[in-house]
Amino acid sequence: MAKVWKIDKPCMDCGVMMYAVYPGQRYCEKCRKARFLKKDEPKPKKLTLQDIMREADKEGLQYASYCKKHGLY
Repeated sequence: MAKVWKIDKPCMDCGVMMYAVYPGQRYCEKCRKARFLKKDEPKPKKLTLQDIMREADKEGLQYASYCKKHGLY
């Protein structure tokens, strides 16, 4: 059975030294909790393909021209 190694390394976010942690751990407990709280915020809604096509038809443009004009995708 393989031995599990633990190492000492700094947090990638704040730089605080973490002792006896697994090699894959990147963030300290404080930063890890802060990162999870950011995920709870709602993501902004993007326009669907149908909405973009509808707006392009209103302006008399094709899909690619509309996207290029308005900076989409």
